[in-house]
Parts: sequence; C-alpha cells; structure tokens
Amino acid sequence: MRTVIRWLCTFAIRQQVLMPTLLYIIIAGVFSAPLFATVNSGEIIPSSVSATRSSTFDPINGYSVTFRWTTVHRSNSIVLIENSDDYRGSTNYSSRQIVQNDYVTNHTVVVDHFPAYSYSGTWGYYVASRQLGGVIWRQPGGAIWRQPGGPPATPYTAGTWATYPGPATPACNSAHVPGCGGSYLTFNLPTAPTNPNGTLVFTLWPIGGQNVYQGDPAESPACTPTEKNSRECNDLYIALQANLMSGPADRMVQMQNVVISNTDTGRRVTDNSVTAQYLCNLGAPSNPPPPGWDGAYNLTNNSCYNATLYSTNTTLRLRANSRAVPGHYQVTARFQAQYGGVNYGNPVAVTYNFMVLPKASFTPTPPGSFPEIAGLATWQSNMVNPTPYPGHGGTPYRSGESWCTDNKKINPWWSLDNGNFAGYFDLPSSIFFEAWNYDGGRVYQQIADYDYNILGMPGYQNPAHRDHWKRCAELALEPYKDTALATKGGFIWEANQFPYGLAMNYLRTGDPTMQQAVNVLAAAPIQSQRRR
Repeated sequence: MRTVIRWLCTFAIRQQVLMPTLLYIIIAGVFSAPLFATVNSGEIIPSSVSATRSSTFDPINGYSVTFRWTTVHRSNSIVLIENSDDYRGSTNYSSRQIVQNDYVTNHTVVVDHFPAYSYSGTWGYYVASRQLGGVIWRQPGGAIWRQPGGPPATPYTAGTWATYPGPATPACNSAHVPGCGGSYLTFNLPTAPTNPNGTLVFTLWPIGGQNVYQGDPAESPACTPTEKNSRECNDLYIALQANLMSGPADRMVQMQNVVISNTDTGRRVTDNSVTAQYLCNLGAPSNPPPPGWDGAYNLTNNSCYNATLYSTNTTLRLRANSRAVPGHYQVTARFQAQYGGVNYGNPVAVTYNFMVLPKASFTPTPPGSFPEIAGLATWQSNMVNPTPYPGHGGTPYRSGESWCTDNKKINPWWSLDNGNFAGYFDLPSSIFFEAWNYDGGRVYQQIADYDYNILGMPGYQNPAHRDHWKRCAELALEPYKDTALATKGGFIWEANQFPYGLAMNYLRTGDPTMQQAVNVLAAAPIQSQRRR
C-alpha cells in the first residue's frame, strides 16, 4: 500500500507529499546535475508523454495519476510535478519530484495522494530521464566499476540527462541559450467536492516534520499545553491535509481521544510533558503575527468550524516541555464531524510518529586558522570590473558594474542603464527571473557593503563608490516600484510579489517611495495570493 511520507523540511500547509511503492522522493538539489528543458533533444519522444488521472478517489491514497513516456535509450523514470497553486502563479517550482530507477525505454510512474479537490484544478508536470550508460563510480581506494552497489562509492561522472518539456525557461531566440523554450504539460483534478449533498465522508493526511527538541528548563516563562508566550517548550507542527469526498462543508470538527505514547517504553504520557493541540489554521493576520498569536483554536472542546472539511487545512501542534523524556513517540486521535451537537459521518483516525530529541545545545568553537580563499583576488576584481571577463563556451561573464552601466549591452538582456534609456525594464513582465526581482537590488546593496568595507577594494571607505552602487540598486528596483505605485499593486500576481528588496532599500536609504510601494503591496487585494 502506498503511504504518505513526512516532508522533512519546513512544512507548508498548501503542499501534499507522497511516495508510491518503489518510488523515491528527491528534494530539489539532490540531483547531481541541473535539469534543463530538452537537454538531450530527441531522447524523449514528445508524442508519447501522457498523464492519466484515476477515475475514483481512494480515501487512503487519494487520486492517482499515471505518467507514461518513451525514450530512445534505456534510462530511469523521473516525474516533476508543480501543484495547482504554484502552476496558477507561474512559480516554476516543482513541489514533488519522484524517481524510479527502472532503466527502461517505456516509462510508467504511478503517483498517488492527490487531494479530492483543490481551488485551482490544473497541475503542471514534466518528465525526465537519466541514462545508465556512462555512469562510472569510483570506490574508496581507486577501483572503478560501472554499476552502483557494494561499498560506499563516489560518483565519478554522470549519465546523460533528458527532460521534456520543462522546466519553464525563457523562449528561445537567436542566441539559443541551452535549455530555452521549456514549459509544463498539465493534468486536472476536481475543483469541488464530488457529492456535496451526500453522506459526510472525509479524510485527513498528516504531513510534517518528525523531530522536536526537549524543552529547556532554563528558559522562561514556563509553558502549558496552550500557553502562547512560552519559551520553555518546543513545538512540532503537523499539517492535517483535508479531503472532503462527500457531504456539506459547514461541519464543525472535534479532535477526540488523544493518546500520546512513548513507544520505547510502551507507556502513555500522562504528565503533560508532551501534549497535542488542535489548531484551526496557521493563516497569520499579519507578518509578524501579533504578540501571543499562534493560530485560532477552541480551548474548550478542541474544535474547528468550517475549516477541516473545506479549504483551510488544520494543524496538530505537538509540544514538548523540559520534562519530556527523549525518545520515540506516537500520537493517535480521532476527528469527529458535528453540527448542532450531532455527529455526522464516521470519525477519522490519525496516527503520527515523531521523536523527542535531547535539549538542544551549542558550543561555539572559534577557528584555529584562516587559510586564504582560492581565487579571492580574481573574484573581487570581477565584481567591480566593467570589462567582461572570460566564461565557458565562449560566452563572457559580466560583472555587477557591467550589468549596471554598460549603455550598449542588449544581448541576451539589457543593462540597467541601457534598459532605462531604451525603454526596457519600464514594466515588469510575467517572468519573475528578471532584474526587478528583489535579488537584483539586493546584490548591488551587498556589493556596496563589500566594496566600501573591505581593505584593498577600489571603493574602500569611499562614499562616492558606495553611492554609485546604491544607484545601481535603485535602478534594479525602480521599475517594480513604479509599476506597483502606478497600478496600486494591481499588476502583481502570486509569483511576482517581491516587497523584500523594496523594504531593504528603504531601510538603507530612507527613500519614502520604497516604503510607499511596500505599503501598497501589503494592502493590495492580490487575486492569487496564497493562503498560509
């Protein structure tokens, strides 16, 4: 039976995590080489790529989608899936990455635990494969062999990658940057409950981390199971992904019969050293939240109204205080839907395993030596040198200075000065990998700091140099700021919400228009803004 895998990074309520039998979740960054669109053009046969959703929803495993494609050579099977919120917002972020090391030419990957329905029903995906031929592994001691196995080994070279048709990348032009022209294929899930007038049937999928530290008795104030300002205890949050298959969405749901057990000793926790609290949501009313806020919940009966069964995922908070015994634990509870004091449908049982770790400790150890950084002088020079310097494949790299002030640069992108003079960058497009992304302004602010504070740099302790880099930061942020003010934030879609650079620039310069743009974005009714 396929099972839900706990995502071991910062949990996001809007994401679901899965692992079909014999499939392995690969988190972004695990791949030894980046996946670009059609790296090996022609290896994946486009007409063979398909995604087929199951006809029924399984309360345990959800909807399943079967992905199929054909490759010219034998290779493994990889599917990268972008959930409906990210696809609708054009974030180009694959929330699921599944690898099946089958090394075939006819690829079939079945992925389950898709939700019963979602607000936006269109999901994106692309497929990838990596050939086994050419993979060479080197064992400790130097022996070389071609198949993984045996003692731990270090990869020596990698096989050939092929992806289709994504990830999403800029359109191809005369420069024809490798990997250009990538996109997503799509499949659809329902956008509403299947039978809203039928018997109430729902399920909950627990998703979250697995470890929480024992509380620290030296911290104060001391905590209780529901205290909101405590520092003594530590919390682990488990998202309860809700799926309403049948029945109305206005039922109140109670958490009942909570049992927390230490599985190492077989004993039930009865001293409140580890407790469970049912939170109705984590949608903070502001950022940062008001003092003492950590989610809405009913202290009297552990209930949530109009949340669990519809669109807002609820949360189970596990709290360990300083008396919690380190070890392995399991929490079990049932969730009963009610309306007017009457039970509706069968209760949903939830079981979750987690671990309490010993109190966190840290002993700083100052370094004993400070070796020189290889290539530091070259890196420092390249940062501020207006002349392009050699790169790979005949394409010169350009420094921060070049990207800011080169009035002739137009390929593949315009410089900041040339862009403003020529009319480019005046209005941000829907592609968020452009200069007005807050990273652009932030990079120039960091160059300003480094050039001014590091002995040996040409701008060391020179206010004129620092002002020059500040100007570059303003140029990078100006189009985004101007458009936000002119449209009152109306042009912003989910993937293009970048107030951070504006805020950082305001804190550095005091520019009131930067603060004004941030305030506009904070108040704008952005249609596709995520619920968190």
